[in-house]
Amino acid sequence: MSQIQKWHSLVHRWFANKSCPGNWLYSRLGDLAAKVTSELSKTTSGGGTASTSQMYRVRKTWSDSKSQLGAYKLLANAKKK
Repeated sequence: MSQIQKWHSLVHRWFANKSCPGNWLYSRLGDLAAKVTSELSKTTSGGGTASTSQMYRVRKTWSDSKSQLGAYKLLANAKKK
């Protein structure tokens, strides 16, 4: 993808008489949004590296995602399954 994705966040207090997510986290939402958007741009800009590591998925039938038995970071563990 060449288009940079943006992270959109909504907090409960904007729509109801609540204090979710709490003042500590609420005061840091701008910084959190900037960090998430930065990580997303790394994975969608084409030149960056993915922020998550490779996962090896094990399924009974590859065409049926609901038959997944597990997901492993190590290929050896996936092969054991």
